[in-house]
Order: sequence, then structure tokens, then C-alpha cells
Amino acid sequence: MAATTPAQQGVDTLSIGDIREEWWWIRPAIEELLAENPTLSYIPEDVYAEVKAERAMLFIAEGAFAVTRSKIDPFSGEKTLLIWIKWSRPKKAPALFRHMEGMRQVAEATDHTWIEARTKSERYGNALARRGWELDDLVYRKPVNVGTR
Repeated sequence: MAATTPAQQGVDTLSIGDIREEWWWIRPAIEELLAENPTLSYIPEDVYAEVKAERAMLFIAEGAFAVTRSKIDPFSGEKTLLIWIKWSRPKKAPALFRHMEGMRQVAEATDHTWIEARTKSERYGNALARRGWELDDLVYRKPVNVGTR
């Protein structure tokens, strides 16, 4: 099922969303992301629960949303605002980039030292790098039940 964009069209501002009010369009968007990325292990209800429990934050803008989580480095204590989920229509629209300053301000106001985004897309990674983001690490995974070769 394809996700529909939110009702508040024409106003391109970033705001903190209420997951309960926005669920009608957020859920199908998450389902779409999960269908495109089968290695993701969560289900839409996990996202709902994390936002409702205030362990994640929903940002909304015209035709786009992002869900963020905080990570705390166990050694330095530094907080990182992780952009856990992002979705926009049209797909090529740089909605996240248009609103990065607003997300940065929220991160700063909540004592985060870093903002982090993860992607499998080299194109998206390059777009981040052009905007001053640094590549921190690469993660390779292999199932344990597959031989050592």
C-alpha cells in the first residue's frame, strides 16, 4: 500500500508531530520503507510505541517525516541524535536537508553533541558529505549460519 502525504500541504515547516494524529499516513510510509529494506527488523507498531513512550521523536514537514532517537556513548557520555527513519515524497525531494537546521536546533537544545544518519544509499551518503557530514564507519554483516568464505 502506497503512503499518502499528510493533509497539511502548502506549508513547508518542520514541527514535532503527534504520532497518534499522524499515524494514518506515517504507518503506510513505514510499511513502504520496510518493503524496500527487508533487513530492517522493526515493524510500524514498534515505531509508534517508541514515539509514544518518548524514546523517539517524530518530526513532520510537508510530504515528509523523520523519526529520531537519542544514543549515548557509554564512555564519553556524548549524546547523538540519530535520524532513525526518514521518508519523503517525492523520493528525490531533499526534505531532510531543507529542515536540517531545525533538527540541529532541537539537537542542540536537548544537549546532543552529534547528529547521525545511516543509509545504504551511496547517493544519499554523497549528498550528506557535500553538506559537511563525515563518514564515521562502515558496517558489514554476515549471518552466522553461512560458512566462513
